[in-house]
Amino acid sequence: PMLERLQTVGRLDVDTTGLVLLTDDGQWSHRVTSPKRRCGKVYRVTLADPLEGAALDDAIARFAEGLLLDGEEKPTRPAELAMRGPTVAELTLFEGKYHQVKRMFAAIGHHVVALHRESIGPLSLGELAEGEWRELSEDEVAAFLAGDYTRVTYLGSGSFVGLAQEAQLKILELAHGLVATSWDSSMGYRHGPKSFVDDK
Repeated sequence: PMLERLQTVGRLDVDTTGLVLLTDDGQWSHRVTSPKRRCGKVYRVTLADPLEGAALDDAIARFAEGLLLDGEEKPTRPAELAMRGPTVAELTLFEGKYHQVKRMFAAIGHHVVALHRESIGPLSLGELAEGEWRELSEDEVAAFLAGDYTRVTYLGSGSFVGLAQEAQLKILELAHGLVATSWDSSMGYRHGPKSFVDDK
């Protein structure tokens, strides 16, 4: 990859864990993050209190219609909500607003205590452990370019996938023997004299 152009494809909140994509291809990144592409991002959301019964039915309907959050002029795009247990939800978003998941649940009277991003479009974490990474396949990169967001599991050029913990993605090794220190959303990627700062 071109290290001076390395960037995250979107970002995670400081206290959110899960899937992070890195790439040096700005156009590819835009295809993944543009709401018009409807590339779904799936989150596992742990709530402080149970969400069930009539309250759950109401939440599913409101999330599907879109919520007008504080400070926003337009409602959120339709989102898909399902429960895995009384306090564990699965939420699929097709956009990325500031602290969106937490703000959406706050709007229906629920507090998020843990948040984990499990997949982006066709990519899921699979067997990756925290701090691990792998290179994407040509098929995976092409799936995003073609707008094919059916969940698959394969491995392109200049793009990487890994896990973030407290907004830091520890990359043990990128390519061609280069060893990085860490990814921090406030500092950007650094390796020797080169630096990329994600200022989106």
